Parts: sequence; C-alpha cells; structure tokens
Amino acid sequence: MKQAEAAYRETLRHRSSEELADVDEPMRRRLYETAAEQLQANLGRWKRQTHPKGLAVYNRAGQGCYRCLGRIRTIEHGDIGRRTWWCANCQT
Repeated sequence: MKQAEAAYRETLRHRSSEELADVDEPMRRRLYETAAEQLQANLGRWKRQTHPKGLAVYNRAGQGCYRCLGRIRTIEHGDIGRRTWWCANCQT
C-alpha cells in the first residue's frame, strides 16, 4: 500500500519493470519521506487514509483517479501475489 500511495502523491510515472534503484536519488528521497509521513499519519487508525476520500490508488483498480479522472490500473508481480496500483493517465 505505502509504495503505491507514495508514488501517486509524488506523481512518479508507473514503470512495471523499474526497480527503486533505477529512480534518481532526489525522487527516491521524496518517496521515502512521503511513505514515512503517510505511515506516521495513519498510526492508530483503523481505516488508512492518504487522500481526503480514503486511499488514492491502493485497491481501487477500475475506479477514477481523484487527480485527473483517469482509470486506476493494477498489475500482479509474478507468483508472489504482490500488486501495484497506479493511475493510467497521470502516472503513465
């Protein structure tokens, strides 16, 4: 959850094959800081929130993006069952 939400907030373009190591240092730092801020803000909450309406992209495949109304997409990564969510418009 935290990776997808931090990438959305920082408008990081989705690249399914890209590793975090391939992202430049300033963006990596912003992603870490944003993820830490979002985790801290959600401590003690039953319902996680990164956007005034809830979660921006996590578990929202097929729904409209809050920023641009594009469709939220998802991809499963291999056999490990992990997924990534992103806006097909403003993060592509």
